Amino acid sequence: MPNQTGVIKMVKLTNGQYYSFFDTGALRLNEDNILVTGNDYVDNLILNGHLSIVEIDGVPLEESIDNVLVSDSLTGEIKKRSTDYLLEDIGGASYSWDDNNGVLGLKIGRQ
Repeated sequence: MPNQTGVIKMVKLTNGQYYSFFDTGALRLNEDNILVTGNDYVDNLILNGHLSIVEIDGVPLEESIDNVLVSDSLTGEIKKRSTDYLLEDIGGASYSWDDNNGVLGLKIGRQ
């Protein structure tokens, strides 16, 4: 067996099932903008079973990805960018609701 480095990842899919696999940093968006794992069995369930990942290592997906890699348009340098600023970058909008305080949060990107 080849010497593998990395960590065990656990994902929960929309059908409620959990899958653990040896991850070497393979969680990524594929060419169709679908979050896949790099594990052939789990990816087949996601792509052909019309499922998606809802948790990574017990953390809901919307809380687990807080940074992405982007390329600086001037220098080409790869940098980490907070997902909080991505909406601003692309001109989108999103909202969140805080049940405890009754507060609606709205993020609007560039127009």
